[in-house]
Amino acid sequence: MVPRDDRKRANRGMPSLEVAALTNVGLVRKINEDAVLIGTDLISEGEFGPERFTLPIHIGLLIVADGMGGHRNGALASRTALSAILQMSPSGTELWRWENAIHFANDAIYDAMERTPSSRGMGTTIAGVAVGEDEIVYFNVGDSRVYRHLRGELIRLSHDDVPLGTGPRTKRLSHQITQSLGGRTAKTTIRPHVGTTSILDAEDTLLICSDGLTDMVPEKLVSSTIAEEQDLERCVRRLLRLALDAGGRDNISIIAARMSRV
Repeated sequence: MVPRDDRKRANRGMPSLEVAALTNVGLVRKINEDAVLIGTDLISEGEFGPERFTLPIHIGLLIVADGMGGHRNGALASRTALSAILQMSPSGTELWRWENAIHFANDAIYDAMERTPSSRGMGTTIAGVAVGEDEIVYFNVGDSRVYRHLRGELIRLSHDDVPLGTGPRTKRLSHQITQSLGGRTAKTTIRPHVGTTSILDAEDTLLICSDGLTDMVPEKLVSSTIAEEQDLERCVRRLLRLALDAGGRDNISIIAARMSRV
């Protein structure tokens, strides 16, 4: 991991991405199966942060992976997926490049299952962004989310791959996802959600998170917290505290980012 001060010196005077990130086991689970990717730094299996990063635009890659499969298998799945995307090193904002990288990550998980039969059925969600100089690519598979907080409004960019309940008060059914990377004993075709959005204004915030946050904290409260906290590290710390105070039933991973041109 590049020291924080070295990152800032290296990127002074050019557009950069200011980031704060954390991953936390929560209050119920014994192991953290989430993993996060910040630029080229892959963080998995344990608790981390909140920590600050300053990234040059050409490595403005931010991803959360929420592993499934129980204990070490979920952690292996999330780490394998992010390692595969890092290995592919996709660049540019052409959507097919990112779709290919996600399919490659899916294949990597099934390859890992073949090597380790005890891990069969492991899987992970994935949600992330690749920030370029003129455009932002966002992508997801599963129910981890990507948001853009724009002029006081929290806009969900990702698509939840979950069934909806029935009845007059329909809501999403957490942990019953309709697609993931891996997650089956035999390889299954996935359809990644991939799109682009305009580059950030100075006041905009990107938020990438696992459902350990969004299952615990209403979007309205997430939005008001981002609006009130100008310091990104305090912002993600406060969001974590809200999730823990609400019960912390799952692992919690949060990445928040803003553009800086200083």
